[in-house]
Amino acid sequence: MYNTPDGIRVLQGDERQLFIESLGMLVDALACEELLTDIQVLEDLTQNQKIATYHAVARALLNEDEPPPVLTAVIEAAVASVYQQIRGMIMWELDSADDDDGADLGFGELPEEPSWREQAIAAGRQVGFEHLPEADETDFDEWDLLILCLEDRVLWDQDWAMVDHPDASPELARHIKQELGIQDDYFVTIPHDPKDAEAERLLAELRSMTEDAR
Repeated sequence: MYNTPDGIRVLQGDERQLFIESLGMLVDALACEELLTDIQVLEDLTQNQKIATYHAVARALLNEDEPPPVLTAVIEAAVASVYQQIRGMIMWELDSADDDDGADLGFGELPEEPSWREQAIAAGRQVGFEHLPEADETDFDEWDLLILCLEDRVLWDQDWAMVDHPDASPELARHIKQELGIQDDYFVTIPHDPKDAEAERLLAELRSMTEDAR
């Protein structure tokens, strides 16, 4: 379970499927030690911390028996990176549709398998969004807005993107956090850093959670 603006819940249906497809790609990169998110709080983690963090996120959002994790910058950044990956894949589809190599893959029209755009539409339709782009919409801003709306059903805000600046005085930092409703340990909570054997087990479970549902 995960504490979202829509209550403590897990993802269901097409919303869940879209999340899993994207998470699965991140897990594949993580397994090859090639995961790059351009999100600083994630890039600062060790490989094993990344595995533990994504494992915690996956269990929370996909498993009803899992208690909600404490929301920290690292946990929320990991969730955000999944939606960032969806944006990247939709942008890739749109770019591929404009060149000959991409046209051969069928991304400009409707491929045999649901495209990322179709999956995003299905997720938006399931959760009740009234204004959805058509599958052949080429304006990325339309897709960016749709993914943002889906992301906002899971994340409360973008606090994870802020930096707890080390040069700020304790008084100033405390005041800013109070104004924004940020817990004192939000940025400084250290993620679990498992030993290699445990990390291998968590990675195997993580791959199983995503592969079984894809």
